[in-house]
Amino acid sequence: MLTNAVGCDSTVTTTINSLSSSTFNQTDSFCEGGSITVGSSTYTTTGSFTDVLINSDGCDSTITTVVTVLTNPTPVIANTTGIDTICENGSSVNLSASPSGGGFSGSGVSGSSFSPLSAGTGSHTITYSYTDSNGCSGQDQIVFVVVDCTVGLNESNHTEISLFPNPNQGQFSITGLAIGSNYEIIDELGKLIQSGVINSPQEDVQMKNVSDGVYFIRSSKNDTEQVLKFTLIKK
Repeated sequence: MLTNAVGCDSTVTTTINSLSSSTFNQTDSFCEGGSITVGSSTYTTTGSFTDVLINSDGCDSTITTVVTVLTNPTPVIANTTGIDTICENGSSVNLSASPSGGGFSGSGVSGSSFSPLSAGTGSHTITYSYTDSNGCSGQDQIVFVVVDCTVGLNESNHTEISLFPNPNQGQFSITGLAIGSNYEIIDELGKLIQSGVINSPQEDVQMKNVSDGVYFIRSSKNDTEQVLKFTLIKK
């Protein structure tokens, strides 16, 4: 009880509301590359994180977030050597990968088969994509180089072009080809073994990890295709 300005009693009633801070716990999981944002903080790794924010009453609100980052799968295409060279008119290639349950995509792909004829000549990247039960995904790739094996490989009759020594052990020199022109080394089955660019009047070439046999080096000079035949004997 108080006294008012004229000396009389003045009764004042005061209601007090006690506001309290709050706490909140939450969990979240996501695949590698994902994130969660709490207030001004963003989390991308597994762990337990605490943030203090202001709740609707203007008091501290403590939020504890438990984050679990799920590992993305790493699928692998089976029976690949990185880059495979195949003939355009050759048989389709059966594709397989692990874990199973994913899908292949790319030029010339139908289901789990790659058709070089459908893809056409050139370089083609085939992708296998897989998504696991957590919704996380991963990919693997292989490159197929499709070549036209129906092109005749008859040796050209151009005396200004020479390859020596012939036979050789996988190391030889070639002269007479135009500097800057591309060349290809092809085996008897028409498979592309190696390719390069002529950088000098006498170009030194080295072939590695190849078997004995007959090979052709094919290039172009003055818009005319040049083909030379040589024999590789390592023994």
